[in-house]
Amino acid sequence: MARRILLVLPVLLVLIGTARAGRLGGAYREPYVVTEGLGAGGKRVVIDLRQFWMFRFEHQKESILADRIAALRTRAARPDRDAVRKDVLPLLLESLRHESSWIRDAAVLALGKLGDRTALPHLVDVSREDPDREVAEDALLALGLLRDAEAIPHLVATLEGKDRRRAAFAALALGLTADPAAKAPLLEACRSALGEDPPDETLASCIAVALGVVATERDVRVLAAPLPAKGLETVKVHACQALGRIGGKTARDRLVAGASAGRGNGATAAVLALGRLPEEPPRELLLGPHGAKSGVNLTKSAALLSLARIAARPERLQ
Repeated sequence: MARRILLVLPVLLVLIGTARAGRLGGAYREPYVVTEGLGAGGKRVVIDLRQFWMFRFEHQKESILADRIAALRTRAARPDRDAVRKDVLPLLLESLRHESSWIRDAAVLALGKLGDRTALPHLVDVSREDPDREVAEDALLALGLLRDAEAIPHLVATLEGKDRRRAAFAALALGLTADPAAKAPLLEACRSALGEDPPDETLASCIAVALGVVATERDVRVLAAPLPAKGLETVKVHACQALGRIGGKTARDRLVAGASAGRGNGATAAVLALGRLPEEPPRELLLGPHGAKSGVNLTKSAALLSLARIAARPERLQ
């Protein structure tokens, strides 16, 4: 379960941060490595996927999809776009009944990218009824790609359901919607996942990714809760990246504490996230033994990346 979900994270991190989706969706139109979007309150979100070194796998469907996304760039709408959509939509809907699960899987993702809200009830049905688990899961992601508020109740119900794997995909889909209405159920699900014994690390990680888009500075304490805990390295990595995107004094303080806490991937992710904060970063920490002078090469490289990012900020180049 965890491997399938972690494999899809690089793709979802691209999709969650896409530029203004507009009424026609189209959330695959941004570059793979650096993608921008609007998070809570219209805040600009920038996600650099080169940060996520632990989620790069070869010879997997999700990686192939990510490589295809890499070749795409934002394009102006073509004059014949409506006509193309009119021809494509029936074909995709018909493909949802194809005997091949690969064809059905491609169709649900394409419907999500197409962004036509008439696909919503069909995607809901596929997410509930398709006999192939991966097709049903990707239908949840496609509902997020639609960025239609009417999909949120179904996604929230799935998030709160007993199937934890489907709940993780629903969390990612709620992040894809970039809708503020997704925040409250995600926060509650995050508290619940972290409060279990043992904590549900996979679900909490997916929720952290989604909260990085829809959460605000007042929600930082929930995201930062796992940072002082032992273990939970995967959760810490994504929580740190979310805190770096949200910003604010509380996020900065929690990231500083996380960077100073140890040698795990969570501490390294905190170092990397400090370079993304819009506020003045703690240069002393990044230059010190928990940063560029660390004995851990991964942490040292993260600190150097953060320092380079800080030095390259436009206000420092004027």
